[in-house]
Amino acid sequence: MLVELVVRDLVLFESAQVTLGSGLNVVTGETGAGKSLLLGALECLQGDKPRAGMLREGAERATIEARFVVPARNRRGTPSQIERWLTTRMPGLCDEPAGETGSDERELILGRTIERGGRTRAYVNQRPVAREALVELAGLLLEIHGQNEHQRLLEPAEQLRILDEYGGLEAPVRAYREKRSQWRELSKRAQRLQREAVERAARLAELSADLAYIERVNPRAGEHAELLEERELLRHAGGLKSSLTRVVDELLDSDASVLERSTRIAREIGAWKERVGSLRAPWELLEAARENLADGARELRSLAERLEVDPARLEFVEGRLDELERLEHKFGCSDAQMAALVVEFQADLQRIQTQDTEQDALAGELDLLRRETMDCARALGQKRAALEPGLARQVQAAMEDLGLVQARFALSIEDRSSVGAPESGDDFAERFGDRGCERVEFLISTNPGEPPRPLRAMRL
Repeated sequence: MLVELVVRDLVLFESAQVTLGSGLNVVTGETGAGKSLLLGALECLQGDKPRAGMLREGAERATIEARFVVPARNRRGTPSQIERWLTTRMPGLCDEPAGETGSDERELILGRTIERGGRTRAYVNQRPVAREALVELAGLLLEIHGQNEHQRLLEPAEQLRILDEYGGLEAPVRAYREKRSQWRELSKRAQRLQREAVERAARLAELSADLAYIERVNPRAGEHAELLEERELLRHAGGLKSSLTRVVDELLDSDASVLERSTRIAREIGAWKERVGSLRAPWELLEAARENLADGARELRSLAERLEVDPARLEFVEGRLDELERLEHKFGCSDAQMAALVVEFQADLQRIQTQDTEQDALAGELDLLRRETMDCARALGQKRAALEPGLARQVQAAMEDLGLVQARFALSIEDRSSVGAPESGDDFAERFGDRGCERVEFLISTNPGEPPRPLRAMRL
């Protein structure tokens, strides 16, 4: 029950406080007194976007606060819908003592501030909350009726909620919603995998072909550079062999070879190094140069002896280089990087094969969830059907108490689940809704002999 509404700096109100009692409360006043502003304040608490000019002139912030006292438990002794919402969304608030209202009631203060510039903040019992949370909680506490506006009672969805609230069916509704949510999520995953199946198959074929190509070429790290050098030797083997032979002859084999002359020079300096100490260091350098010269000359001779003009080997090397270069051009990496690329391709291959396996496994899991969702929906539908006579009798009795003795009330519960398993997409959304498969309509007849018609179609 709304017990107090406080408004500050809202349009005409600098500060206004309205205290409400039990039963019917009436706010009267002439046009322009501010009655509509109080409704506008409550609509803001319901999440409506503040209109331009709602701040009082000169104020930086408008504040709206509404205090409610609500029962913590319903008539069956189970937690009320509001209490369950608080337990789920604001568990910390449920730990607070009930205070002056008593253990069987809870006090809630819904607030919203509107700052200049349009920014708003929402809070419950001085705790900041998201606007969506305020909208949900206010929807459980407030219902504004106007000229066919905000009349949720006329909507089949609200009538279904009332039936569930009457029967205490929140637990089976939650169980159904959980199964439905799991089913929808799994169905979306299965549909995504199905849509991607063609792409995966194409990618799988491409990866398999690429790996087979790399395996056939079988590049070795550094092989390309080695073959380039070998090709250069093979292309110029004849001329290079002649040049090296001449060089080796000048270094080693001729009568006045470089090595012979350097040996004679080192021997002549060596004869004086014991008597002239300053000659020892130059002699050591000359001796080291002579030894290096001899080693270099022998290496050149060995290379010259190995050089052969081999057209067959040259043809093989050039063919292998062409193969390696095509491979590197195709994948944009060198032979040294090819091993890492193979690891990457194998990981992609494994991932795609796993997704194909997952798609096969999802079919069975999806079928199980489908059956479980249908079972939850059927159980919920049976409980709703059992509630119909009791609710109809109570509403009928209430209308008679109001003097509507000739009026008749009935419920229409339409089961949209049909026969067989539901499908995904539009068919799923149509038959298995957020609260189950039933569509509830409150029917009323106000005149004798007149058949009951949907409440939303009546003009009372």
